[in-house]
Amino acid sequence: MFVKLSIRNLGPIENIETIVKPITCVVGKNAVGKSLLLMTMYTLASTLPDFSKWFETTYRDIESLYEDLTTSVKEEANNRVAQILAKYTKNLIQGLELAIKEPLRQRLETLLGAPDLVPREILVLDTETDLGYKMRYNEEKELEFRFVCHDVNVTIERALYHNDSLSIIGEVTWCKSSEHLELRGIRSARDVSISLAGYVLPRILASLAPLSLGAWGNLQYFACDARAGVLRMLPLAIQSTLLASYTQKAYMPAVVSEFLSILTNKDLNKAVEHVRNSAKEFLNEIGIRDIFLEEITPGFYKPVIVDRWGKKIGIEYVSSGIRESILVPLALTVAEGVAVFVEEIEAHLHPRALHKLIKYLVKEVIERYSFLVFTTHNPITLSSLNNVLLELERKKPLIHELFTVLYLVDEEHGVRGVEVPVSEDGFDESALGKIYEELLEERARLEKELEKGALHESKDSQ
Repeated sequence: MFVKLSIRNLGPIENIETIVKPITCVVGKNAVGKSLLLMTMYTLASTLPDFSKWFETTYRDIESLYEDLTTSVKEEANNRVAQILAKYTKNLIQGLELAIKEPLRQRLETLLGAPDLVPREILVLDTETDLGYKMRYNEEKELEFRFVCHDVNVTIERALYHNDSLSIIGEVTWCKSSEHLELRGIRSARDVSISLAGYVLPRILASLAPLSLGAWGNLQYFACDARAGVLRMLPLAIQSTLLASYTQKAYMPAVVSEFLSILTNKDLNKAVEHVRNSAKEFLNEIGIRDIFLEEITPGFYKPVIVDRWGKKIGIEYVSSGIRESILVPLALTVAEGVAVFVEEIEAHLHPRALHKLIKYLVKEVIERYSFLVFTTHNPITLSSLNNVLLELERKKPLIHELFTVLYLVDEEHGVRGVEVPVSEDGFDESALGKIYEELLEERARLEKELEKGALHESKDSQ
């Protein structure tokens, strides 16, 4: 089960329709919208609804429903109980539209910057069901948002009223998906809302992973070049202090924010230990003999690198290649169910180190049920990804179905997204590989010109 993402008019991008899979690679030359697309996907993955607005819109409608629910449970009218809970659930989903619209608008406009870069229309749909959401900016540049979720039904196995509280066990079904439903200790309409919101809504949204509005997995990380990250942080830095921004980590799409959030993660020590033991080839390639944690203040830790000569160096003082690249394996292994979005995964890395990093990350994503979405314009990245796919395909047939390669093609009227077919034989990487042919052709031309020049000089000297 994967998610289809459709985007229209995002900066230079005229139209994109692609399937977001655990390994998603976005390819294209400069200025075709790779970073915009990546940041938009990160925003859809990490923006949380404002549930204060959700309570305002839904609570007014549920008091009468709760009275009917209590009466129906007392009368053992389970069909009626099922109908009321189905209506509850529909109300919750409709309320989510208002709860997410304003936070999503703010983050899109802040993270993408210029108003002209904000996407005109986005559609996210589960590929196996009709579940999803749609957002668009109207002609007045106001954001419209709605969920697409049909056929919400509830079946009841047991419903009891005891000691002034309700206990209900059953199953809730939406868009061909179903989940066990268990509500206990329900004493008010608010209890029903909180229980359903905490139990049903995350499961509904999680089926849209990783673009599930903060409801899937444990963490979402955005990794980009620190210099670009600092520039993107400037508007937010003006509005708030670093500490205030840190407490809302997802609003800072930069390496700096990711380090802050990772440094306080309770599982950081496990992540460092895992990377130390399982990513040895990559660590050795970038000159790391060992990595460990040093507490800089209670609750905050700093990775310390031991280089190939045995010198201990704090993460802030190491080379850019180490500092920018070590973040990604740490973020990916700090927990299961992580979505990591990486801008130009090849940045600062030697080709051999890049290959070892991709090899490590792909295997970790598959083993940890996580997502890695990254951009590139480097042919070595594609060759490396192809090799890793072919290696894994021999061990786990059909593993290629977890890969998406999306080319952003620059055309006359704008940029269009084109998915490259991925099979057990890999994928066509020639679009970026053409640069090698062009360089060889240029080399041959230059050599001929040099030969001609040398021949003329020889004749002139005679």
